[in-house]
Amino acid sequence: MGHEKNGMTGTTLGSGAGAVVTNVDRLLPQPAEDDAIIGGLSKIRDGIKNHVQNYYHNSPVSHEAVNEAALAELANATGIPTSSLKTLLLTPGTRTYTIMTFLSQLALSRCTGRIDGQVSFLPAEISRVVSPLVDASSSQLALFSKWKTISGALLQQQYGQQPDENDPRKASIAQALAAAEPILYPFIDPSVDAAARLRNLESILKRAAQFAFLLFSQPGCFQFDFIGTGQAESLLVFPAMIQTVSDEAERLSPPRVLSAKEIMTGLGM
Repeated sequence: MGHEKNGMTGTTLGSGAGAVVTNVDRLLPQPAEDDAIIGGLSKIRDGIKNHVQNYYHNSPVSHEAVNEAALAELANATGIPTSSLKTLLLTPGTRTYTIMTFLSQLALSRCTGRIDGQVSFLPAEISRVVSPLVDASSSQLALFSKWKTISGALLQQQYGQQPDENDPRKASIAQALAAAEPILYPFIDPSVDAAARLRNLESILKRAAQFAFLLFSQPGCFQFDFIGTGQAESLLVFPAMIQTVSDEAERLSPPRVLSAKEIMTGLGM
């Protein structure tokens, strides 16, 4: 017997409450279009750009004001030594772009499963499972893909929107905010409303958490590439977004680029 609801058709045996669905695939939503995924990423990128331009200054700051140790995660992601990142932050001409780099890494690195022990923006009940399967075999990838799409469909109502005050993802957002403040504090424009700045940054991270769940719920897998081009006097401001596993659960080699790196050049570094 065929069963149709909300435009999705599944094959069932029997009728009524005891009917058994035998084709789960027909109940799952279609993968998100590339434009929807790229559009979600663009909103995060634009939010970061506006945040940095509105709330931070380019006045001189003392060398001791920058917490170099707090730059370790960004250094690991970008391949830029912490000492060089500190210099980029202290230099007025490169500070704005470096803060953008810092915030893009802070937000987007938490949108996929983490293998470095850091907190992600994925709900706790799924983030613990995502990380260990990064190097899965082909059969594991197929199962992983199916699990992601089924879990995403079941959890969509709970996690498909930006987190509210009762959302358990608030804890990981608070952790990201706490990690950001030691870096951002010396560069905050003293004339801005401090509470408004924090609310604005939190809203960007909430959007990133919603984006993280969108990526998780897809059958494919995605990563962000924060490594620069190696070009002299250049800085990667926003990473490339690449798809490493297709919607058919096949490993992509080379990965498919959905959004290219944004590089600032001619910085006089």
